[in-house]
Amino acid sequence: MTALEAMACGTPVIAPRVGGLPEVIIDGRTGFLYSPDSIEDAVSKTIALLSDSTATTSFRDFASQRALDFDSARIIPQYIQIYQDLAMGQPTTPAPFALEPRQ
Repeated sequence: MTALEAMACGTPVIAPRVGGLPEVIIDGRTGFLYSPDSIEDAVSKTIALLSDSTATTSFRDFASQRALDFDSARIIPQYIQIYQDLAMGQPTTPAPFALEPRQ
């Protein structure tokens, strides 16, 4: 949630490629993902982003827009559908939440 909150504030996120972070961060567009064992990669990506004001502005804009893809109005109906499917005994396929950008 921290990454998503930062993006909602227009802050590009540089984070390790672990857990749910790759579902939220679009690598090279809303921030950067790096291998968790490569601090050097994290540092170089951070320096590259901070050194390019045009890229930083673009990343900030994309990050704040991407955060809207995870708005509760979009996510809650997905959870409700999963719960309804389970309650009806229907198999549910784990769907990635809000991975498709808004139309």
